[in-house]
Amino acid sequence: MPTTRNLGPVLREHRERLGLTIEEVARRAGITPVALHRLETCQACSKGDTYERVAEAMNLDYDLIVHEAALRSRRARAFL
Repeated sequence: MPTTRNLGPVLREHRERLGLTIEEVARRAGITPVALHRLETCQACSKGDTYERVAEAMNLDYDLIVHEAALRSRRARAFL
């Protein structure tokens, strides 16, 4: 399982791809836009349920997001 640090950038890429603003996703997830920005940019980590709420706010499957983050983490380590 990836660390929560890997999840933020994956969620951000999906949010941008979907054309959603930080404010909209944060409102739907029940967190502040500042908190979401910090999660997306790895300036803060949170409990897994916060990441899950953010994924659900964008109608994304949290398990798939975790899997995608894990794959990216493995690929990054392979190039080190």
